[in-house]
Amino acid sequence: MVEEKQALERGARKEQRLLNGVELQAAVVKAGAEFWDDVLKWGVAQRHLKPKEISAMRICSQLPNKIPTENQCKIVSEALARLQTEGFQGSLSIEQ
Repeated sequence: MVEEKQALERGARKEQRLLNGVELQAAVVKAGAEFWDDVLKWGVAQRHLKPKEISAMRICSQLPNKIPTENQCKIVSEALARLQTEGFQGSLSIEQ
């Protein structure tokens, strides 16, 4: 009984992580290429981006020709959050 409950909880957590990843990916795509190009330019000019973040943002700035993976979306969203603390004014909206 306890093992079944734990298995169900693990499955629910896995499903929620997948859903969060898909929602994040949708928000990144919805923001559009122009937004990510602005983020990229600002981050490079301010020297606040790591090479991996630059690479992921370049893919995002080529939307819809190139679609970022969930992992790349996570990288750019974390970079965006950091850039916002450094003074970048744009934001990413994730609708429920």
